[in-house]
Amino acid sequence: MNKRFTVEESNLISIFMEEGIDSDVGGRKKVINGIDKALKYLEDDEMVELSLCVLVKLKELTDHEFKLLIHKNKPQQGLVQILTVTEKQFVKMDYVVGEYTSDVIDTEARLVIL
Repeated sequence: MNKRFTVEESNLISIFMEEGIDSDVGGRKKVINGIDKALKYLEDDEMVELSLCVLVKLKELTDHEFKLLIHKNKPQQGLVQILTVTEKQFVKMDYVVGEYTSDVIDTEARLVIL
């Protein structure tokens, strides 16, 4: 893996990984597809050039190298999850998402007057 990503390139990749990485293969392909789709909406020549440069580097990476790249650049805080699934498993997958709830009281009810 001799391809090094600049800070700007890494930031662009992280934008398209924001929703999470489905799998080693899916993560890289998801980023490539996302950047590819966004290209037609870019008006800034520098952003187009940056996007094309990132696409070339990502396409030259193997899926294993992409996974290593994620591990190497892990965030200091937060969570990045990688799950490897086959296409057959992916088709059968159900996504269940709920709302965030917190037990922290952040209203006037928390106020204590002495």
